[in-house]
Amino acid sequence: MTHCAYTEITDGSYQLYLFEQNQPVGPSDTFSALMMARPDFDIKSVELPPVSDQDIPNLLKFKLRSIYPGNPDETAFDYTILSRKNKKYAVLFITEKRIIEQYQSLSGEKPLFLPFTLIKPLIKRCERENCVFIFFHTSWIELMLIQDSILISSFVINRHSSFKVNFRKLKTLLPDSYENYSLVCVCPKEEESSLEQNIKANLNPESSYSMVVMEELLKNIDRKTDFLFSEKQKRRSIPNKLFMYLYPALFLILTVLIFNKSINQKKTYYSQLENRLKAFESQTLDMITLEKEVKTLEDEWIQFQKRAPHNLFFMLSELSRIMEERAVITYFVIEKDSFQFEAIGQNPLDLMEKFKRNDNFQNIKLLQSIPVQGTNKERFKVIGSVKNK
Repeated sequence: MTHCAYTEITDGSYQLYLFEQNQPVGPSDTFSALMMARPDFDIKSVELPPVSDQDIPNLLKFKLRSIYPGNPDETAFDYTILSRKNKKYAVLFITEKRIIEQYQSLSGEKPLFLPFTLIKPLIKRCERENCVFIFFHTSWIELMLIQDSILISSFVINRHSSFKVNFRKLKTLLPDSYENYSLVCVCPKEEESSLEQNIKANLNPESSYSMVVMEELLKNIDRKTDFLFSEKQKRRSIPNKLFMYLYPALFLILTVLIFNKSINQKKTYYSQLENRLKAFESQTLDMITLEKEVKTLEDEWIQFQKRAPHNLFFMLSELSRIMEERAVITYFVIEKDSFQFEAIGQNPLDLMEKFKRNDNFQNIKLLQSIPVQGTNKERFKVIGSVKNK
């Protein structure tokens, strides 16, 4: 399954391209799988308690409320499992249902995957070291931090034409001790030589790195690949309903044995039943406590939704586009459509002019601006709101 396609956004709509030729997919072209655009997704890593495979989807759906701000009714997610020693982790791929529906329509029901799908087989090689995978795509770059074979974090940035600009952004996402990590760069064959030269020029001499050609990873995609958002069923343990039929049969067997035993054995049996009843009573109390905790969380979630902005993604996207590299935000607060942030950068008055020219913002005010000693930058505070269209 080597003929894969990927997506780019052109004039506000998705356009499909073939990896092999980097040309738009034509009417006569065919492909076997589609790589979705990483900026359309949020990726989280969640440690799993000791539960059965059957219970994992419901557990993750419950945890999703606390780690993702989107509307649950409009959110879609899938996951893959990573194991390390005696622990299991779920890597969650989260997006909006409408986006998944678009991809399924674009792909013609062909399998869907993300860069992590290509990287997952390489993670096993990181058992004895910590790795940073950097996936270079045509318009975006994804950085994946791996520790002890577990995905710790995943970030995506828009790709700039200048490697130095891209590398400067990536360094802000890396841990302070990133020199101790093995750097693995994934890129198309045609970019391997130029990227390796730039990476070698910008890394410390003691830092280690390796290059992986994207086309080689695409060759490993086959029908056994753990594709995303498909109708396939996850592996399940024995269904709980089966035990509902086993319990009555077991009870009948125990009843026959009881009648053939002495009075003392019956007393022992009744004692065991009494202990079991006490255990059930204790479990019932635990369930009542858990139900109260769930109700409290639901009430907190309702209050949070009342304070949440109407379109958080739109606000952050517009704010990021205006800020670009003019300033670094150090403090940010948002409630409903109003926001306040503090940043460090050059010429905040020029930034205010860009806000005023943007029709998506209103009531923008520069509260204060203080020079940062020893630099040509200023620390400034801005408040404003987003127009609710």
